[in-house]
Amino acid sequence: MTWPSLPLFYPVLVWPHARFPGEIVVTDWTSGEDIVITGDEAELDSLTEVLWRCDGNHALLDLEGVVAASSWPVVLDALCELTGRHALIDRHDRAEFLLAQLHGRGSVPAEALEEITRESRWRDPRAATEADTGLAAAAPLAALSRPHSTPFRAEVAWRPVPRSAVQRILAESYGSDGIWKPVPSAGRLWPLTVHAAIRCDDSLTHELAWFDDEAGTLQSTDVRLKAADLAEILAQGPDMQPLLEAGSAMLLISAHMGRSARKYGNRSAAYALIESGCLLQQAILCAAQFGISCRPIGGIRANLARELVGDAPVPLLTVLLSSLR
Repeated sequence: MTWPSLPLFYPVLVWPHARFPGEIVVTDWTSGEDIVITGDEAELDSLTEVLWRCDGNHALLDLEGVVAASSWPVVLDALCELTGRHALIDRHDRAEFLLAQLHGRGSVPAEALEEITRESRWRDPRAATEADTGLAAAAPLAALSRPHSTPFRAEVAWRPVPRSAVQRILAESYGSDGIWKPVPSAGRLWPLTVHAAIRCDDSLTHELAWFDDEAGTLQSTDVRLKAADLAEILAQGPDMQPLLEAGSAMLLISAHMGRSARKYGNRSAAYALIESGCLLQQAILCAAQFGISCRPIGGIRANLARELVGDAPVPLLTVLLSSLR
């Protein structure tokens, strides 16, 4: 395995590593999986020296000079493996990596969730008054018994959301007007991409379309999905599947960090989240004009979402668009 544009690769080791006799262990902190690299002590010493310098400030070719020439091929093979496993990334891709890691390890046991919920929220001591002493420091107990999501009510009659309505909502929320959009974007770089799964007219499947923000139109793809397939992407899938079967549309908002990260570095991750929130607000306001309800869902299975949007964008959240009969 080799890297394109080898001299421009500035490796960053984003997973922790530890040296043991006869091996180096690199741990994926999102999954807990270990990558074990073995070799003789001299080779492992050389690899350790290089890994400590994988901080994004040294080009790959600069690292070659810190180890013996005889050890460099072994070190390079190990770096290639770590890059293929996404333990090593280029420094320009750190913002995208940070966004992708937001989906890691999001589930905790029920007893841990209860403990977290009971924990007192932070209060600014400079704003404390005597009246604050009577306020509950922890979340109300009623919140602990609240269901994870509002169950779908079968007695409500829903109808499919037409493609024209979805396109108009997106055009008014994220469509371009010259060099401007209805939402702010750092440097006007517009890293967000939006896909829409819309009920096909002649079947019970959904068509996947991509929103062309410059033209303000939805571009069709050849991907067709059943409601059950879309529901699997959502952490609340069982609750949401009846809505999708009834014809609700689903938006999938992702961030493509290719341009903005190269200008703003790690800050571009925060800017992408801010921009997605502004887009969501505009979509909710526009949908309300057409009598269409919106339900944002941030609990998604990123690996399944990536199968729809591709490898480049980082999935952020979904939005269900539903319409009453």
